[in-house]
Amino acid sequence: MTAETILQPVRERGWRNGFNNLLDKECSLWFGSRAWWRRLVTWLFITNTMPLLIGLQARSDPSSLGDISQVMPTLFFVVGGMAIAGGAVVLSQDAVIGERQSGTAAWVLSKPASRTAFILSKFIANTLGLWTIALLAQAAVFYAQYALWAGQTLPLGTSLAAIGLLAANSVFYVALTIMLGTIYSNRGPVIGIGLGFMFVGQVMTRWAPKSGLVTPWKLGEIAAGLFPSTQTGPGASLPEPFLPLAFTLAWTVLFMAVALRLFSRQEL
Repeated sequence: MTAETILQPVRERGWRNGFNNLLDKECSLWFGSRAWWRRLVTWLFITNTMPLLIGLQARSDPSSLGDISQVMPTLFFVVGGMAIAGGAVVLSQDAVIGERQSGTAAWVLSKPASRTAFILSKFIANTLGLWTIALLAQAAVFYAQYALWAGQTLPLGTSLAAIGLLAANSVFYVALTIMLGTIYSNRGPVIGIGLGFMFVGQVMTRWAPKSGLVTPWKLGEIAAGLFPSTQTGPGASLPEPFLPLAFTLAWTVLFMAVALRLFSRQEL
């Protein structure tokens, strides 16, 4: 291997200094080795096993589960949505802390690379990886499963809207985890606060339903409630998606702004 293949020229200036090279490196962690298909299979098991079992049960005994066109969207978008949010925390926990503890961050930033590019490359790569492997690929499998077991397809436009809500939910937790990585110096608080916030939401939305309007806590249920087949069930009393979605995206931007601010002042 020649030096030309190792050293990559940096053409960006200002806050984008080194961004393309850093983004390539971060994306290679998701897609640059055979680990991507192992993650794909893992997420297939996590998000699509229950819909598969429900479909098999409904096929063997159609009267045992009622209308599976109501059950299956709830399983994927509520239960699967929580799993993807939790996965966002677990998979992003090392994004900043791991490199700070190993000294890699200091080494990388001694090269032509800005701190803004360092944080943004991790945020974008983790978001793209999670969306591709844990959300879009699994949603496609679920869509096919639903057509197989329910004997009809889900409305495509509604499905894309529901997937968009889960995408907003997962990117919120990626940003939260990266921000926590710039605040704390070890993994415990990062993963504890990230997962704790997600699970607390399941209780808070029962005690204080309006908390679901300003957080991502209800997005999974709202996504499931978009489908006509579920609107006679739990989805009937859910809020409109606009306000929770707007607040979720606003929190995401705020978390990244805080992460960039704190990381720009830290000694590595």
